[in-house]
Amino acid sequence: MIRMTKERWMIASTAFNAMPAGAKMLWSVYSGSTLVVADAVHSLGDVIGAFFIYLAIRFARRRSPRFPYGMNKLEDVAALAGGIVVALAGYEIVRRVFFEQGVSPPKNPGETILFMTAILAATMVFYVFERKAARKLNSPGVEADAANWLGDMAANGVVIAGMLGLLFGLPYVQEIAVLIITLFVFHSAYAIMKHSVLSLLDASAPPEVVAAVRDALLAFPMVKAAPSLKVTPAGSVYFVTATITIDEKSLKEAHQWVDTISDKIKATVPNVEEVMIHYEPVRKGFIRHAALLNADKQTLTTEFGKAVWILLVDRDAKGRTLRKQYVKNPYASAEKGKGIRLAAFLINQDIDRLVAPESFDTSGPLAELLTDVGVSFEPADALPDLLSE
Repeated sequence: MIRMTKERWMIASTAFNAMPAGAKMLWSVYSGSTLVVADAVHSLGDVIGAFFIYLAIRFARRRSPRFPYGMNKLEDVAALAGGIVVALAGYEIVRRVFFEQGVSPPKNPGETILFMTAILAATMVFYVFERKAARKLNSPGVEADAANWLGDMAANGVVIAGMLGLLFGLPYVQEIAVLIITLFVFHSAYAIMKHSVLSLLDASAPPEVVAAVRDALLAFPMVKAAPSLKVTPAGSVYFVTATITIDEKSLKEAHQWVDTISDKIKATVPNVEEVMIHYEPVRKGFIRHAALLNADKQTLTTEFGKAVWILLVDRDAKGRTLRKQYVKNPYASAEKGKGIRLAAFLINQDIDRLVAPESFDTSGPLAELLTDVGVSFEPADALPDLLSE
């Protein structure tokens, strides 16, 4: 929908550019003014520029094996070209007025003023609406075309100023008006070209966009940090690449969360085209072993759900014991659901390895539940080593 809107704006701009260009050409024949001829030629250049920006927007998102991310940067190329056209138009105006000693007067300056004023008014109205649309759509192509209307308005202003100076004999009015307008034109050209060049060089998106993406990432409680985040503009869209640490052991659950986070970013931050997230588990710095024991705290329980004590042993990467504790099984005396409740309790204890009873079915539903969150099982002969610590 956004792309279609941009296309419509560029079609309208091309058509609107063609009308004053043709009108100026006809008026130049009628008035004999060389300045109106030059302005008409400048307007024809705007028609061509608007048409090329339309083509860039029209084909920017077409993907292929050679361009798997689409050709969004065509819009930046077109915007850069549009910015250059704006700068050249400003230079051409300055050159004509300050280095070619003014312009040739028309036969009918009063009528020419009225004609150019009508053209200027219509151009200003279209410029205001297209500039608002460019900001709303975040489209550098449409913004470049909108700024290109400044060149037209500047040229119109030169003609009108020249006619007024001719009628009232005021010195330097035309030159002052040209200087003010062309400074504005050059500033707009610089802003457009700067945005386009930065995008073509894969510079980072504006800080407020990066901050919005980071806020969307960290809004999820399981996301503990985002050590790497890149938001790269391409035309009017952004591509997000992030590395996050996520408090979720299950690969399946983590993958689902990543999909949810990606959808949230696209819904929260405007114009995000694609989100690529690499996730890593929160690293505790130790491995937590667990064993299910009888009341004597020395022997393995015979049934999973009937364990009285849970031995928890934390060890570092070199196998050194950091912490050892016995935790009472809060569900040992429960009438129903002992096994599933104990499994949930072990998951909440954030265990990594479990010494389970020999009767425990490592392919059953409880084992599958624990395996899904990253718990592995140790044989019964691992118990003496844990007890000896």
